[in-house]
Amino acid sequence: MQKMHSDELDTGRPIEVDDFANYAVLPCAEDTIVTKLQQHARLKPTNLAYIFLRDGENDEHRITNAELHASVCTIAAQLHKRKLKGKRVLLMCQQGIEFIEMFLACLAAGVIPALVNPPSVSRMVKRIERIVADGDFAMILTDSHGNGILEGYVAEHADADEMTVDKLPRLITLDIRVGEGAEFIDEAFSPDDIAFLQYTSGSTGNPKGVMITHANLMANMRAIEHTFSYNDKCVGVSWLPIFHDMGLVGSTLHPLYIGAPLIFMSPLHFIQRPIRWLRAITKYRATHSGGPNFAYDYCIQKIKTQDREGLDLSSWVVAFNGSEPVRNQTVKDFYAAFESHGLQPNAHMAVYGMAESTLLLSGTRNSDARSLDGNQGYATSGFVAPEHDLKIVDPQTREVLEDGHIGEVWAAGPSICAGYYNADTANAETFNFTLLDLPRFHGQFRDS
Repeated sequence: MQKMHSDELDTGRPIEVDDFANYAVLPCAEDTIVTKLQQHARLKPTNLAYIFLRDGENDEHRITNAELHASVCTIAAQLHKRKLKGKRVLLMCQQGIEFIEMFLACLAAGVIPALVNPPSVSRMVKRIERIVADGDFAMILTDSHGNGILEGYVAEHADADEMTVDKLPRLITLDIRVGEGAEFIDEAFSPDDIAFLQYTSGSTGNPKGVMITHANLMANMRAIEHTFSYNDKCVGVSWLPIFHDMGLVGSTLHPLYIGAPLIFMSPLHFIQRPIRWLRAITKYRATHSGGPNFAYDYCIQKIKTQDREGLDLSSWVVAFNGSEPVRNQTVKDFYAAFESHGLQPNAHMAVYGMAESTLLLSGTRNSDARSLDGNQGYATSGFVAPEHDLKIVDPQTREVLEDGHIGEVWAAGPSICAGYYNADTANAETFNFTLLDLPRFHGQFRDS
């Protein structure tokens, strides 16, 4: 869908660590991420919501709060017209603003999107076939690229009896025009209704759809707001894949929840040239950005000294690191490589979470990279997020272990998901249990 260009991004003065001291968290359980968008569109219509860097550098696709709201209403009206409320659809779009529009439109219309990795070639559709075969889906929402991949896959497997994706109708973003949703009224739903399905990787078995409710999502928004000290003065930069929980919840939706802009690019553009990530932080004076531990190692290894000229990372106050074991040596080496470019020694934040907890469960700030001992191995994952509880447990005895012992992570709190979609056996093994020595701790999820 075509968008008009907006005014230049005004990030104001540089953000300092002191700006985040004692920042109050105000829970608003009645809100959803869609009502947050409505509020921003009404109160701050011309403020930028997202900038997508099509080439990873300078080719910007910008959208304001008002423009995003109009697009979401347009797509939601199409979903509403097709009577899809309460039904599950596959959301398969490339990285970009169209994905965000589609996702938010589903939530506005009461449709449950299942997020899948958009395949780059037809052979990768096999994973989507397994997901389709495992559930009850009414439609595929996709862009022109995804539609082309599906068409190629269907043509190649025309004689296959087990093919399922050819049986689902498709709604393609190119077929939707802005303005068609002028009369659309958002559907009413309960906080306990399923907002979306976040699929696990399926690397050790069939992918499982994690059922995230509206209440789960908003609870994790509050947890991230507190842990990351995020407010509307902040600016985010991301290259993380949107279909993944860290990219969707932590990097893409949270700035919208807060009312802060996000600048993002494709993961491929980061992999091709990791300097693009740090240049985007420099250009847009980003305060919050991050990724898995490998991304920091990758920058150290791949970014040449001459390519670092002009970098200014002094605005970067939260460099979060999660999704993989966080290595002290990586943190120390990354700071040593970029301290001369303004990187603050206490910017690093180790975080821990998973799809089953919507995203974040714990995090720590202000670990001074200059004082880390690389020989100590892995960094601490910090403090448990507000409203949540976390224990390290012996899975055989169901007793809490003392510090220094290895066990399963048992977690409880409002971010813990409603279970896996269409997976009763896995739900019985993984969710809802009680510790023997802490009977008041009613855990909701266990992770080994």
